[in-house]
Amino acid sequence: PVVLIASPAHLKRLPDTQDWQPLSRALRAVFSSGGALPADAARDVLRLWGQAAIEVFGSTETGGIAWRRGDGSRTPWQPLPGVEWRLQDDVLEVRSPHLPSMAWWATSDRAFASGDGGFQLLGRADRIVKIEERRISLDAIETRLRESEWLDEVRLLALPGPRTLLAAVAVPTLQGRALLDAEGRAVFSQRLRGWLSGHCDPIALPRRWRFPEALPADARGKTSERALAALFRPL
Repeated sequence: PVVLIASPAHLKRLPDTQDWQPLSRALRAVFSSGGALPADAARDVLRLWGQAAIEVFGSTETGGIAWRRGDGSRTPWQPLPGVEWRLQDDVLEVRSPHLPSMAWWATSDRAFASGDGGFQLLGRADRIVKIEERRISLDAIETRLRESEWLDEVRLLALPGPRTLLAAVAVPTLQGRALLDAEGRAVFSQRLRGWLSGHCDPIALPRRWRFPEALPADARGKTSERALAALFRPL
């Protein structure tokens, strides 16, 4: 019997050509931690391995906070045993035996109560940037872009300079890659800006775009802002 502990960086790259039957017969549970599991990856795990991944949400500082079944839907997060949570100005705070003390610990995550004892995450509070005196949520723009049929993954960052610009690193889907090849980067970028139109302030529309085959990742499967910024040098 096998329990598999993995990260989204690995689970979103499962090849269809692999014979997964020996694993799926022995697999008792699969855990995913280290970041949000994309909906497509969650559905692939369920399709190829016959069961939904158990997502674990937490951080290095807090340890595990909550869990949910990663079946591709927006299932609310449920607190792990012994973990208490509350919201202070929409920011998630936790009290847990994994922390050095039983004082409330303020995370950097925004959330809202789902009404069933759990919560939904709204994105990180530290991913709010100010452009032209307007507060822009990078998470909200990324969520809208991922809802298109042309992008598989996307990360936004603010490029410093005389005028702050938003930049996007986007991994196209197969359909998106075909459009990119056929239309060129300028037209494809404009298509994505049109998708965002009406869903965010015009000042928040990304001005710079990169379309790699995959997001840059370190040995742990993490994508750092430094690695993303390096894709825009020179601008």
